[in-house]
Amino acid sequence: MATLQNNAYLREENLLSLFSLNRLIVPEIQREYVWGNNTDVLTQFLNDIRAKAEPCSVCHHVHAAKSMNVGFLYSYKPNYVKRSYERILDEYLIDGQQRITTLFLLLLYRASVEDRLSDFLAIIRAYDGPSTIAFNYKVRNLTQRFVLDLISWTEKMGKKAFDFVDSMDDTPSWMLDDYLTDPTVMAMISAIKVMRDVFKDDDNYYFDFLLTNIRFWHFKTEATSQGEELYITMNLRGEQLSDNEMTKARALPQDELINHGMDWESWQTFFWRNRKKSVENPNADKGFNAFLACIEGYVSFFKGKAYKANIFDITSAMWALQYVTGNDVKDGNGNTVFSNNFRKELETKYNGLYTTWYDNFLNDIWTIIDKDSIDWHIDNYKLSKDAEARTLYNNSSVARNASMLIWPWLYYFSTLAPSQQPDDDVLIHLLHLYYVRFHCYQRSSTTIERVVDNIVKYYRDNDSIDNSEAGDDDADIDDFDHLFSEEEMLLFKLCGKDRTAESIAWKLQDLPYFIGERKLGGYTIRNFIRKEVGIIDWAKPTESLTALYDFINTLLPDGNADGGNIPVKEALLFYTKGSESEFWRRIGPGYYYVYETCKWKRIVRASWFLIFYREYNSFCQKHLAHDGNPVVSTDNIMHSFLEEKRQTFFRQEQESNNVNIAEWSHRNLCILYDALCPQGIWGNDYPHIVFYEEDNPSPSKDALYHGQNGKRGKPYWADRIDLPGDWEEQLAKKYQFNEQD
Repeated sequence: MATLQNNAYLREENLLSLFSLNRLIVPEIQREYVWGNNTDVLTQFLNDIRAKAEPCSVCHHVHAAKSMNVGFLYSYKPNYVKRSYERILDEYLIDGQQRITTLFLLLLYRASVEDRLSDFLAIIRAYDGPSTIAFNYKVRNLTQRFVLDLISWTEKMGKKAFDFVDSMDDTPSWMLDDYLTDPTVMAMISAIKVMRDVFKDDDNYYFDFLLTNIRFWHFKTEATSQGEELYITMNLRGEQLSDNEMTKARALPQDELINHGMDWESWQTFFWRNRKKSVENPNADKGFNAFLACIEGYVSFFKGKAYKANIFDITSAMWALQYVTGNDVKDGNGNTVFSNNFRKELETKYNGLYTTWYDNFLNDIWTIIDKDSIDWHIDNYKLSKDAEARTLYNNSSVARNASMLIWPWLYYFSTLAPSQQPDDDVLIHLLHLYYVRFHCYQRSSTTIERVVDNIVKYYRDNDSIDNSEAGDDDADIDDFDHLFSEEEMLLFKLCGKDRTAESIAWKLQDLPYFIGERKLGGYTIRNFIRKEVGIIDWAKPTESLTALYDFINTLLPDGNADGGNIPVKEALLFYTKGSESEFWRRIGPGYYYVYETCKWKRIVRASWFLIFYREYNSFCQKHLAHDGNPVVSTDNIMHSFLEEKRQTFFRQEQESNNVNIAEWSHRNLCILYDALCPQGIWGNDYPHIVFYEEDNPSPSKDALYHGQNGKRGKPYWADRIDLPGDWEEQLAKKYQFNEQD
């Protein structure tokens, strides 16, 4: 510690030395004081101080010499300061205003409560005049005037000075109307109110502890240009919270504090520049705190619950994040460790091909990080061998799903030697595989290391994949029988070998019909690429995958919108398979029947959809070419297909004597109504089908309605659908179908 204490730029200082040796000035363009408006943060900060102090239960004074370091304080000497021989010089705050302002107000409040006001006034040099006060808003006149008025009022009123904060309807005469419009002033008043609430009925003495045992690492940049540049960068980040500062204080090694402190500031700047510019995340700290929590969760999961992330874990993770997101990775001295080549390499390797998933992946990362709401501490039951840990693991589904997006590449970078360039082919495959897993709600955190090691080995040695079972425990919890799914194994043969085919597979997987959705087995296009299906010719994967993509886009032109693709839904009425009796899903209550028919992510991946796809594809191939010329236009091809299915259906019903319509199933009735009702049974505003029981049914036991979504997406019936009055005649005429009682 001696080298640090003797360093002219960095010292560990308590509040007494900070106020005695410096005139700390909040710059005019500095952000407002906001901690007073964040009750949770401020309350936690104050309670941490009380807990650390541990006053004596007999005399109520703090005896133990316990210090509490609250992070870094950055300042610079303004350019008008020339006389370096003066004892007290102006120091403009770069970062630390929130904590310093809070502690200044707390000292003032405790001084009034503990009859130490004269000591407080002497320490801050209040007797020397307003311009010399140790913590100064002199370039922000209104705020500075409020602070001086508050100090004078406290000197006059003593312990009762702060009673006015409880009701702003009865303010002292010195309280100007302008004060009530100043955000910093109002936040100060709110902060004092929180302090009174936290220390209510607390008869202990904290003033000396605050003065001598609360410590900062005070970094003086000294060089004006450097200081102002650092100020501008850090000021833009927004109000500072305590989370990352506390992690910083714990994680930074004391013998490398300056270098790693510079790293830390570069990371905060990185999060500022890459944050989602929204109301939810107006500053850098939210994202930085969230990522630090992610790192802590990651290292404790893989190294043991007691393990805390150190600076080397954090450095590796930050390098990984910067590299993966396509940013230059720099050290604290501004030297480039990794160049910004990942995005460039991706675009070069797949020149002109589909790589949009990477942008979606980046958006997913920042969405997760900017949320700052995930509890990343997942107990690894395989390390602990603990039944309770297994339960906690099982209950951490949100965090485990989020881990799919981030932890695999954190682990990959942790395996690299210092400054070793990652293998971009490995990284591309790794990121895409887990991008798909994340969107398919896979949650097998315990398999990450083995999966990553296998991918590295595959590319390094051109070796086969070990797809042994992931383990009974994983299978139990994650429905994950092997390390890699059947779909992933099929697509392995494309990775890095046929980039055109690989990019088309990515493009297919990113269609709204395939990417995402829960409880669908964790796959996207598996049903279409399985060898036994025969849709893909793996000797010519590019041509086959392109044809599949084009046909899916032609078949389903309306995206994944509810109510879209009505002709396809009409065709799907004719397909059933095993337990999947119909393509719809019952979602209504017992007294009426609501069938959801618009969840295309579910529909497209069902086995009966594949049967329909193959039949319709063959129908198109048969009817679209005759001597090289189409004989059925593409506009009418689905209509022709539907009419053929209807003709076959009604003929079969006639031949089987299954003609009592009143006893028909809902599926059969839908086919009947859809064939004969001019308005059909669907519309873009009516994505569902609803049957409702009536007393006097005609022709069936149920009435058929258009179904639509109401409040909160709950389905209900809307317009009733009626068969035409001459429906029997129309049916007999169109399909040679005669009703029999």
